[in-house]
Amino acid sequence: MKKILVPIDFSPAARYGFEYAEWLAVADSNELITMHVANSPAFEETLAAPHIQHFKKEQKNAILQHLKRFTTPYPDHDEEAFTRIQNLVCEIRFGQVVQQILSVSEEEAVDMIVIGTRKKHSLWDHLFGSVTTQLLIQSSIPVLVIPEGCAFKPIKKMAFANAITGEETSTLSYLEGLAKHWQADLQQVFVNTMPYDFLHNKQEVWELPNQELGKQRVNMVRETNLERGLDLFTAQQDIDLIAMMAPHRDRLQRIWHRHKRKSIAYHTHLPLLVIPASAH
Repeated sequence: MKKILVPIDFSPAARYGFEYAEWLAVADSNELITMHVANSPAFEETLAAPHIQHFKKEQKNAILQHLKRFTTPYPDHDEEAFTRIQNLVCEIRFGQVVQQILSVSEEEAVDMIVIGTRKKHSLWDHLFGSVTTQLLIQSSIPVLVIPEGCAFKPIKKMAFANAITGEETSTLSYLEGLAKHWQADLQQVFVNTMPYDFLHNKQEVWELPNQELGKQRVNMVRETNLERGLDLFTAQQDIDLIAMMAPHRDRLQRIWHRHKRKSIAYHTHLPLLVIPASAH
């Protein structure tokens, strides 16, 4: 990764997302781009164009100062600002939040979006999806979701929630590269939600063939609920980060898998990395 983008709405959840991305940037000397998307200001129709531009500029500067205070230890002291991150950029945009985030990620050739998510979600979020869940659906690059309250710690163990669709090769290659870079252990887990009362083994290890990567060891967990199965495995293995793939799907399949990604993003207490199949 060379560039990380962090959307910030000045909420407590955004603080956790920024601080997590900050540690990643410091460790790898990455460029960190922070951005805030504001509502387009409304003006009286009678105002002349120069006055409107002046007010827009003043509003943008005010938000920029707020963003700098949010992201730097000593924003009012030039000699002390940006002391932890040498390559920190602050962006202010106006308009629709998700669209602006995606636009900046494309314009800046960003490698990953890191975003903090709230513990509690409104009815609107559940019906139509929060900014986070919309990003998980629409982004063509990996999105790392940091739950509110999740403080950074070095990533030593990663779990790939493998759906065993046959499309995982490129995602596995990407994750193996990340694991090697972070010096982390990568494990695969498949949650089997089929009835299992008649079976004795709650968990077992499968070896699955892969023409490009060789045999893959997958930890199979039998649990009727996907989230409970992941909780069981991540707790047992002391996992630091969960990864999922967002595969290509037809419309009905996209709706189902979108629901599962949103459910896990709302439920997890660990960082969740969602990797679109189109990202490779």
